[in-house]
Amino acid sequence: MPGLSKSRRICLIALLVLAAHSSAADVDYLRDIKPILKTHCVNCHGPIKSEGDLRLDSYSEITKGGDSGEVLIARKPDDSHIIQRILSADESIRMPMDQAALGDQEKTLLQRWISEGATGPSNPAAEDPTKHWAFQAIRRPDLPIGISKQWNRNPIDSFISAKHKQHGLRVAKPATKPELLRRLYLDLIGIPPTRKQLKAFLDNTSPHAYMDTVNALLDSPMYGERWGRHWLDVWRYSDWYGFQSQVRFSQKNIWHWRDWTIESLNADIGYDSMVVQLLAGDESLPFDPDHLRATGFLVRNRNTDSREQWIRDTIEHTSKALFGITMACAQCHDHPYDPITQEEYYKYRNIFEPVSVNIDNAGGGPNGNDIAGVARIFDQNRNAKTTFYIRGNDKTPDEDREIIPGVPVSLGEWSEPEEVTLPALARIPLLREPVARQVLARYESEIETLQIKLAHATEIKNLLAIRLSNPDFRLFEDSTNLLSITKVLTGDVMMQGDWSLTDGVASHDSANADNESWLDIPVIVSAPAYLSLQVDVAETTENAYVGVIVDTKDDLQHIEGCHIQLNGDQSGLHVFNGYEGSRNALANLHRSFEVGDTTHLKLELVIEDKLINIYLNNTLLQTYQSGSIENIQSVRLITRGAVVQIPHLELRDCSESPAIVPPDEFAKVVPKISINDMRPLYEEFGDILLSQSKLNLAIKQLELVAHKAADKADRYRYLAVPDSNDEAAVTAHREAHEELAKTVQGHQRKLALLKAELALQKARVDLRVKQLPSASTAEQQSEIEKAIDSSKTALENALKNKTNAEQKLTEPATPQYQGLIGSYGSSSGRRLSLANWLVSDSHPLTARIAINHIWLRHFNQPIVDSVFDFGLNGSTPTHPALLDFLASELKSPTYDFNPTSQRWDKTNESASSWSLKHIHRLIVTSNTYQLAYLSNKKNAAIDNDNRWLWHRPTHRMDAEVVRDSVLFLAGELDTTIGGASFPSEHGMHVKRRSMYFHQSPEEQMDFLKVFDGVDPAECYRRHTSVVPHQSLALFNSELVIVQSRILAHQLNTEFPADDDFIIALFEHMLSRPPTKQEHRVCKDFLIERTTDYQQNLDPNEDTDPNSTVSADSPADESYESPSQQPSLRARENLTKSLFNHHEFVTIP
Repeated sequence: MPGLSKSRRICLIALLVLAAHSSAADVDYLRDIKPILKTHCVNCHGPIKSEGDLRLDSYSEITKGGDSGEVLIARKPDDSHIIQRILSADESIRMPMDQAALGDQEKTLLQRWISEGATGPSNPAAEDPTKHWAFQAIRRPDLPIGISKQWNRNPIDSFISAKHKQHGLRVAKPATKPELLRRLYLDLIGIPPTRKQLKAFLDNTSPHAYMDTVNALLDSPMYGERWGRHWLDVWRYSDWYGFQSQVRFSQKNIWHWRDWTIESLNADIGYDSMVVQLLAGDESLPFDPDHLRATGFLVRNRNTDSREQWIRDTIEHTSKALFGITMACAQCHDHPYDPITQEEYYKYRNIFEPVSVNIDNAGGGPNGNDIAGVARIFDQNRNAKTTFYIRGNDKTPDEDREIIPGVPVSLGEWSEPEEVTLPALARIPLLREPVARQVLARYESEIETLQIKLAHATEIKNLLAIRLSNPDFRLFEDSTNLLSITKVLTGDVMMQGDWSLTDGVASHDSANADNESWLDIPVIVSAPAYLSLQVDVAETTENAYVGVIVDTKDDLQHIEGCHIQLNGDQSGLHVFNGYEGSRNALANLHRSFEVGDTTHLKLELVIEDKLINIYLNNTLLQTYQSGSIENIQSVRLITRGAVVQIPHLELRDCSESPAIVPPDEFAKVVPKISINDMRPLYEEFGDILLSQSKLNLAIKQLELVAHKAADKADRYRYLAVPDSNDEAAVTAHREAHEELAKTVQGHQRKLALLKAELALQKARVDLRVKQLPSASTAEQQSEIEKAIDSSKTALENALKNKTNAEQKLTEPATPQYQGLIGSYGSSSGRRLSLANWLVSDSHPLTARIAINHIWLRHFNQPIVDSVFDFGLNGSTPTHPALLDFLASELKSPTYDFNPTSQRWDKTNESASSWSLKHIHRLIVTSNTYQLAYLSNKKNAAIDNDNRWLWHRPTHRMDAEVVRDSVLFLAGELDTTIGGASFPSEHGMHVKRRSMYFHQSPEEQMDFLKVFDGVDPAECYRRHTSVVPHQSLALFNSELVIVQSRILAHQLNTEFPADDDFIIALFEHMLSRPPTKQEHRVCKDFLIERTTDYQQNLDPNEDTDPNSTVSADSPADESYESPSQQPSLRARENLTKSLFNHHEFVTIP
């Protein structure tokens, strides 16, 4: 081998020999064959399902064969039935059926195995998946004896210490009190203790100090927030997301579910109750609408793009989150690992088939705000059926197979669902006080808006009448001519063409028709604004025009403009927008008319936010909606083909906007036709607008009256029902309700008349507009005549409706009325049966799954590593007996803490069943939880991954805890609980806890992303990284910089001496004093930085120590810049640096 050293040649030869040996090695049944059969064959030929009486799940079963006899003949692969079937080109007999064929390597292994004699293990035992440990009933195990008396005080320690003893592990020492307190705070409430809380704990010598602290933290409202975030991880909480403002996934107002989670944990209602409400809050407690919030758990999977995907996601994630099984594996065929058939998958699916999503808001609140509306699940069709899809393909349904609701039988029997009749409060959202209050507020807000519109319509009518009757009308008596204060020679004006500016008059002296000439007037005016332009035209060529452009951004990057074409085929108003160099003609706003006398023209623009009105000689030509306009940066006068003089240009901001005509109403009355024919409509427009505004207000006011009457009648009807056995009371109730009903009917009849009158007015205007003369072709005229006929029919119907409404008012009242809108009928009860099955005593998984998640978040490692898969393909528990003990203790607590003996004893007066706080108390009071971190080579050689918990594993804070801790330590955290989600981009200045910000697969606060924030798409267990970006975020983010300044200022006031400041800072931020070395380094840092800042200090700047903050100013404004006092600025830097200390972001 030329070019290779001797040693390299030897290595290469050795590798070649090993490779040759490997390729020639015998095929092993357990290593090579069994995995192939388990993956591809056992779901049809296993212990649960054995087609053809053939089982391929164990060697002994394979050799037995099936109905067709032997499936393999040793050393004769070509004659073996199993090889013939897997190699067959005939899809009807090729195995495995309904799946992809085996790979070439798999086929070769099976052939070689048979050629070599098809040997296997002598042990004949076949696996029975139903005997899997996780599918067995939970039984409370006996407690092992701990390694010492101290390790027998808590039952958890008995199990843990037994593993220590078994593996010969030396246990770490207990954590120090400061370490333990910091760990406890961060674990239970998600924020660290303050310096004062630490001192109080260290000074407390009572033997009950630790348990008192545990109880206080569990009683804190912050406990529900911290552990609510954990459970919402498991349940995949996500705010709505989609395309722009369109909701496609999840639902608006789903934050009510988040708040329910927090409140339920704080109240410790029991994990079983939480599971029932998550799945069936609408069915389990239909009389209590507050529990509807919990069904956001199912709302979260909503997918408006595909209901099929919505249901599949619901199946997968309810099973993963609540009982730790991957059901999706069974939608195309029987589950390859777990005892779940394909039919059981569809039975499970049938439970969710009826569901749909709604928001109980009865139309929402004022201005589109909706706080009371709850995003919830309901059964839209309680009899909904499920279709079985062959091979899981919705294009190949099995129409003949009937699917009934059910669950995998291997996990226990369940009760058949019973229909749930919903009471009125559950059926009619408007009967609930929060919704009722919100709807009343909406009505009142709408009435207020219509009152403003009526006043506006009155103003518009009067203004238009004055303009039409007085050609010399001026909107403002006082005016300033911009041209008289603008000087060309000073460079104020830019222009193109033959312009001059003399004595306040701008003149264009050439009728050049080739190019547009323009004159820019720089001016900044805020909207709403009024622009008036007087133009005197002396001479024109063909297609001449004159107009104006307003620049709403710098450098003409967004313009709104118009011009009046003075002659030619396109004479009239032209409107455009865009940016200079690329104007966008708005053809739909063009008004065609003969301008006539051009000697004196007055062009006006009234601008308010997104609305623009254009007048010519006091006639309203057009009104339209533009982009948002906040400021006008300049005005450009434009002309082409005309000699003009502009003696007056006025632009002013209007503190009170002139009456602006709404475009929608204007377009209905004044359509896009020649102005010469429309003067009658212009004259009538104000009257029509005012009349319809009065009717709209009257209708809304009467709607409120009718709604209140219907609300009163329905509340009496449904919520004041007497005993059905009391005939007199029943009769009195019926008669009283009939009187209320007649009152409602009276209001509703009056309301119908008002609505008929409004419809009649609109029909008359519509017909008149369509009958206006217009130039058109024969074909167009035919279409116009059809439209006129249609409008005539609509007018006739409107007249009939009004006559009928008037007739109804004369008839005697009856108790027939339209009550409050109801949304729901009865419910199927399927989800309630599922929920009850999950929390039944016999269910083997629900409690185990919950305990595993709790343990994971206390120790940063679960008992079962595959947290969402407890099936046969999942992980084996490290402490199976401990898992079952805690699961039993969750369901039926039997231990209570004895403060006298400082141990947990069996008692008949323990916590409530399914109490999560009880499990937390049990865990955090264990010796296992209170261990310190330990590096031990001997232990590491035995258990390097700390599976047996011989020391405390440390881990980085969750993203939310990092941000919340920064705010809390600076005293800036807003501890308000609950409410609508804030936009994620507000996270740097809104001081609420991190869980209250919008989060979805498409949107999350950037700061949280850096620290591996929640991934709502798949978040049963968070991924934690340690990367440089995190340190950069802590050092450079606006949040940390500002909070560092606030905290430094607080401690600076209390501790003027550097030594005291350093100690206080460490205790406050890290829950411990600094080491001697840390203290020395920090003091040197303060001295050096103070000196640097003093040397670079601007002598003109205020250096008073308190100059950087005012007690009356908001914190963010006060601390936007660093302190100008050198010593305080140095302390700000030290504080920021300590936020970067690894101990700050670590849970010890």
